[in-house]
Amino acid sequence: MDENLAHSLEIKIDLLQRRIVELNEQRAETERQIVNFKELLRNYRIVLEAEQGVGINQTVSAMQIIDSIVGDKTKKTTLGNRKKPHTLKWAIDQALAGSPEPMSTMEVAEFISQMYPEIANASRNLLHSIEAQIWRELKHHVYERVDKGRYKLKTRVGEQREENDQQ
Repeated sequence: MDENLAHSLEIKIDLLQRRIVELNEQRAETERQIVNFKELLRNYRIVLEAEQGVGINQTVSAMQIIDSIVGDKTKKTTLGNRKKPHTLKWAIDQALAGSPEPMSTMEVAEFISQMYPEIANASRNLLHSIEAQIWRELKHHVYERVDKGRYKLKTRVGEQREENDQQ
């Protein structure tokens, strides 16, 4: 009985592995076709641009459709021109820098929720994440604890001297 069960399981596993290989080959072929199609669209876009330069009127919608499918590949993405997403630390810095008075973590959370909802939505528990980030930055002397639960950006040495000179 156990041999029959083991044999039938081996057969099923073998069939599943063959199916997986078959599906992976189909996926690879589909990806190759997509790459070829996009290359054709890029070439068509180049022809359209050349015809527009010569004076033959083409509809702009064809160019927009091609760009939406292929994307504009003429601009290479480099480290210099890639837009970097904002982080929670950056948003906390913005909140504390924009406030003349120290802020509580709840006020910082409200500010981030209103001004940067994409950052707020990326966090499971925004208030906890803000508290953890503030505590990390307190260790690095970026923020200063003014009162219980109230924080501000720590003034730099140069800024501190200017404030003392003005007084």
